[in-house]
Amino acid sequence: MSEQPLVVDGDQILAVAAPLTPSGSGLPQNVPLDFSGSCSSAVTTAAESFAMWVSVHVSLAGGAMVEAGRVASETVSVWQQTEAAIAEEAQG
Repeated sequence: MSEQPLVVDGDQILAVAAPLTPSGSGLPQNVPLDFSGSCSSAVTTAAESFAMWVSVHVSLAGGAMVEAGRVASETVSVWQQTEAAIAEEAQG
């Protein structure tokens, strides 16, 4: 079995990662709810509780997207620096 070099397509990774930060940061937070038509305090309480749950999970998802974009960018940067150092070492 012949060895094949590990190839990382940094441009492709960055292209996939680029929309993660703005998308994650742009997720709606605390969407206002109108319960003025509800005659039941139980329904209003349940809806408010669900809205809070959704808000927390949307916030977590947005944070994860931003973090994934950051990690992908850092990974590409470190990979490129490592390849440059290896090439420099091979030449000198």
